[in-house]
Amino acid sequence: VQNLPSSIDIAAAGFSSYAVDMTGSVWSWGNNNSCKLGFTYSGDILSPNKTVIKDIESISTGYDHCLAIGEDGNIYSWGDNGFGQLGVTGITTYTPQKQNIGLSNIKNSFSKCHHNVAVTSDGKTYAWGRNDYGQLGIRTISDKVFEPTLVVENSFETVAMDIYSTYAVSNDGNLFKWGYMPNGNPDMYVNQQSYNPLKIPFGSKFIQVDAKRNSVVALDENGNVYTWGDGSYYDLGHGQENKNINYPQKVEGLPKIVKVAKGKNHTLALDENGYVWGWGNNSSGELGNDLKGKVYIPTKISRIDHITDISAGTGFSAAIREYDLSLIHI
Repeated sequence: VQNLPSSIDIAAAGFSSYAVDMTGSVWSWGNNNSCKLGFTYSGDILSPNKTVIKDIESISTGYDHCLAIGEDGNIYSWGDNGFGQLGVTGITTYTPQKQNIGLSNIKNSFSKCHHNVAVTSDGKTYAWGRNDYGQLGIRTISDKVFEPTLVVENSFETVAMDIYSTYAVSNDGNLFKWGYMPNGNPDMYVNQQSYNPLKIPFGSKFIQVDAKRNSVVALDENGNVYTWGDGSYYDLGHGQENKNINYPQKVEGLPKIVKVAKGKNHTLALDENGYVWGWGNNSSGELGNDLKGKVYIPTKISRIDHITDISAGTGFSAAIREYDLSLIHI
């Protein structure tokens, strides 16, 4: 990506991209619906532009809003607030601002679709935003929740959200889900909404999970990748059968993986040697220009190496290269 400084964190959602540079400044480009890129003018932004926000450590993004953690441990948010996803009542913020949401010392924040989850340094988990299917896990259901509300006392290490559901990995490696529960094994899921985090019984200990479009990818402590959910675009990586899978199933043919990322219709995996693997839909070249059509099984993406971070959006992928911290669009 041209005209972008070395980056330490990236985020992608829909048709928008974000990067945090080494000085803590945030850069953004792509689709600017609801001013989610942090600029008040309408229309797409075709190249990285520096926002007004500074001293940022990490960033995450939903459909039409963005969330960042400052070096001071506070939450900064901007964009659409129709479901309360900015964490404040009745305010739509078109440029990045620190929000007085009653939380500080934020360790991690996760944003996707129209809701957010934040984990504080003292181990508490909070959620806010859209909650019509119980996807906030706060033991109740409502269209929108403007203020961060306690989910559980125990901290989650990583969280992933789909539009109607949320997944999380706890400190001890257990996998949880709450919100919309499609067809599944009654011992694992329920055929209705779950307003509380439910543990998915599984033998492996997980370290990361990501989700999008009703499909999920998870990484265990041994570097194995598991997928389940909607396989319509072959983004589960289990061959030419595009069937749905209700239980985590190991993806074969991968080396030891250190990070996974779920795009709308494709999936990425970063291996321990800095190579990126991908599978699923490739109609926009999101898995590399050497591959055509749908990619049924994990395939190494050519001409990129020494990668330290990956992210996936709608029809595109992004990665950070180790030796110069440059951002690469795949």
